[in-house]
Amino acid sequence: MEQQQGYGYGQPQAAPPGQAQASIFSGIPVSDYVRDGAALVLLLTSLALPWNAASQASDRIEVLLLTILSVLSLSAMYLHRSGVIPPTLTADRVGMLRALANAPYLAVVVIHLILDFASAFGEGSAYDYVGVGPGLALGLAGAILAAQPRECELAASTDRARIAELWRRVGLGVAGLALVSATIATVALLVHSIGDEYRWLGGWIITLIWVRALTSLAMILAMCAPLVLRSATARTAAIAFAGALLGAQLISLMSEGSGNGIESVAANMPALWAVLALGAVLVAPSARDFVTPAEGPHLYLPAASILLLGFSVLAFAEASTYVLILAAGDTATGTMATLLVLTAVIGIALLVARAALMRDGGTNRNTVLAVLGAVAVLGIVLLVVTANASDGYAAVDRTQLLLAFGAPIAVAAMLLVPASVRAYYGQFAPARPVSAPATGPVPTVPAAAPAAAAPPAPPAPPAPTAPPAPPAPAVDPALVAAAHDPATDAAMLHRIAAEAPSLRAAVASHPNAYPDLLQWLGSLGDPAVDAALAQRD
Repeated sequence: MEQQQGYGYGQPQAAPPGQAQASIFSGIPVSDYVRDGAALVLLLTSLALPWNAASQASDRIEVLLLTILSVLSLSAMYLHRSGVIPPTLTADRVGMLRALANAPYLAVVVIHLILDFASAFGEGSAYDYVGVGPGLALGLAGAILAAQPRECELAASTDRARIAELWRRVGLGVAGLALVSATIATVALLVHSIGDEYRWLGGWIITLIWVRALTSLAMILAMCAPLVLRSATARTAAIAFAGALLGAQLISLMSEGSGNGIESVAANMPALWAVLALGAVLVAPSARDFVTPAEGPHLYLPAASILLLGFSVLAFAEASTYVLILAAGDTATGTMATLLVLTAVIGIALLVARAALMRDGGTNRNTVLAVLGAVAVLGIVLLVVTANASDGYAAVDRTQLLLAFGAPIAVAAMLLVPASVRAYYGQFAPARPVSAPATGPVPTVPAAAPAAAAPPAPPAPPAPTAPPAPPAPAVDPALVAAAHDPATDAAMLHRIAAEAPSLRAAVASHPNAYPDLLQWLGSLGDPAVDAALAQRD
């Protein structure tokens, strides 16, 4: 049973005499605070957004009360640690109570989704629907974040594998509901396309609706993949995409003329709530336990490749919609042609970045980042052209925002933020020579005196066969410890070799020394270094 600063299994214990009582916040990792904060922000933000086509989330008393209950459930872990909740309850049971407190919110969402399903084939126009608003999508994601187990609870749990499998089944349930929604939307679209509902629309417009619907279906299927394939790479890519979509949706809602974000199976294929809910499931600590382990470059670089491919497909789908709008001929062709070219170029650029990422063992990171910068610039131009359109097509939608900001930021973060990825790319950087060669310091050339005052030059002494060795400088003890620590990374080994010549033999024997550094050490002609290099396997 884990004991951390007076806490065992998440419960407060009396401190020994003379020792201060540990804080209720001790032993809680930063990820748990981030999870609580994100859940709180999503739940409260959802109240200010439409719940459906008829009402705001804050106008529905059941949604308001259940949101308050979900917010209060976030305090369960802290109340348990402070002793307000009986300490006889284990951390697992406290987590279960928090999940149960959020279950009514999930039940209300399911009921509302079923009502939206029923509206797909009801009487009247296809646009007379209940609808799924962004308030429901954000609130559902917040409730799932609030319900999931915390990292500090899992660290003390004796049944972590069972919790992981249970959480995977929760994810499969959400995925199943999302696929049912997509299936009903597809059938409804087919019925309306061949019936009277869409008879007044042209064939190009119906095709445009189908393209957007199939794009939403592709998003949902991609988010379901980690639950079925148990892939850590797919999970990382799905979480990044869900975060990018969330940001794009919030910016879109704040944009003038962007609409209220209502989706429905009766008129289109709802994707926002499904993507955000599945992203919230996959970000849970338990989700790491049901996927195949992967870390470092073997996790983030393939995930970045998946994201680049997914965003490029999204760009080409968006470009195809502009082709269809141009074919319909009911809008300004100049604006649509410009948007078509921009989105097509963005899609091609993303494919170029993916090809560079997968080539030569990952040595082209700067090329990838440069292409992503170009994508961001093109995306901003795309947004400006859309916002300044004079033909009424001035709604900046979330797909454009995903291409302009989501794709560059999500991929660049995977290449720049993880320390393991930075260390991986560091080994491809050319080794920098030390400031002083191993044979001795470079002699300083004295400044020339004025010609009139220059004394006669003394006779040149005979060249010494071997210069006297300079006194050994004091070595930082931290560098000594790092040179003999098997966990020292490549960047630190480069620094040690440059700053501490006496430790170069230890660097040459270190398991994390990269090939370029070893080659440079071998060129110094130091016998101790050469001996260490000869002993490497």
